[in-house]
Amino acid sequence: MTIKNTLNKLYKDAWHSKYLCRMTILDHIRECLERDNYLKARGISKESKEYRLLDQEMMDLKIALDFYFKKEEKMYLERINKYVKNTKKDDYEK
Repeated sequence: MTIKNTLNKLYKDAWHSKYLCRMTILDHIRECLERDNYLKARGISKESKEYRLLDQEMMDLKIALDFYFKKEEKMYLERINKYVKNTKKDDYEK
């Protein structure tokens, strides 16, 4: 089974629920913020295993976001265009 087929099956089986995705996203955001604050407070090196675990948590967040916005291609493109426009604006104001 390809990764695309696996993701489609996951989406059909459970992740099509906006509520489930929203709760998962909020939980991962909280976990990422708590872990980041903890690592900063302890002065742990950015190259450490602990930061790698934070990266994994952030990847889980990205996956949940991908499921949540699976059918929102138009909004995604609108937001990307706005982001690019604002980024270019910021570059020229420096």
